[in-house]
Amino acid sequence: MSLVGWYPLGAPAGLISRLVPDAFCGDSGIPTGTPAMYVCAARSALLNLVGPLVIAALLVVFRSRIGSATASLRKRIPRGFGFLLAPTLATTFFTMAYAGIHWETASRGGILPKKMFPAAIGLIAFATPYAVRALNNRVPALFDRRDRVPPPVRVVLALIVPLGLAYLLTNTPDDVRSPVAKEQFVILVASALGFLAFIPRGGSLRQMGTTFARRAATRVARRRT
Repeated sequence: MSLVGWYPLGAPAGLISRLVPDAFCGDSGIPTGTPAMYVCAARSALLNLVGPLVIAALLVVFRSRIGSATASLRKRIPRGFGFLLAPTLATTFFTMAYAGIHWETASRGGILPKKMFPAAIGLIAFATPYAVRALNNRVPALFDRRDRVPPPVRVVLALIVPLGLAYLLTNTPDDVRSPVAKEQFVILVASALGFLAFIPRGGSLRQMGTTFARRAATRVARRRT
């Protein structure tokens, strides 16, 4: 899915991003490390993310249909292969965003070649349930503490660590030599923390998705009333 689907899956986000003017801070003359440079870099990153953000918004809008299609697909998968569904979907959806961002620089690499990197997210989706079940059996108090933290706070905590890590890594002297590796490392940390922050202690990704869908439906119903 990562290699074969790179261009077809990334095409929508990549084409949308091409419609937005590029923003590059390197030739702006703004001194490095100043607040103005951070604002410029944030603006540049936001413009580069327009395509993936639009695709992510569409996935959220059509999440009910995607969930129905996934449930139908699950029934057709031969017994014994159902465990591949979640990692495959994780790889697919991440490829749609990641390939869209790196549409024109697919030949570069970091920890992994860019075209192979989305498979690492699928690997995390595959391994996390097993890791969570093992952790719950050995240190259940860890999940007792986690579950006492409200979900919105967990979102913030799961974002603070990779954001802080990204800030530290981008202020090291060798930033220019390994930007892709640093980006991929931060993404892996953020993905692992995101799964650990919300996956049920039984390790069911399906249950996690159902919980999110139920909460979203509840919020929509409250707004309507």
